[in-house]
Amino acid sequence: MEDTTPAMPEAKIDSMATPEYKAFLIEEAESKLRNVKIILFVLGGIQIAIGLYYYFGLGDYMLVATIIQLIIGLMYLG
Repeated sequence: MEDTTPAMPEAKIDSMATPEYKAFLIEEAESKLRNVKIILFVLGGIQIAIGLYYYFGLGDYMLVATIIQLIIGLMYLG
């Protein structure tokens, strides 16, 4: 029977251990983190805007909902 498995090279080069690859991973992670921060700021702004709409648009009887929306918005911004 013939052996159909490919021959393994003698010296395997680990390209994931190079400083260039690590720098690339760090740069990619920082880029994604920046995008997530922007999304959280937008969501926090939307929550605060909804809370202010509840307070000014729907009246004082929505005070509890306003407070909850503002707290959620501040948590996103924090």
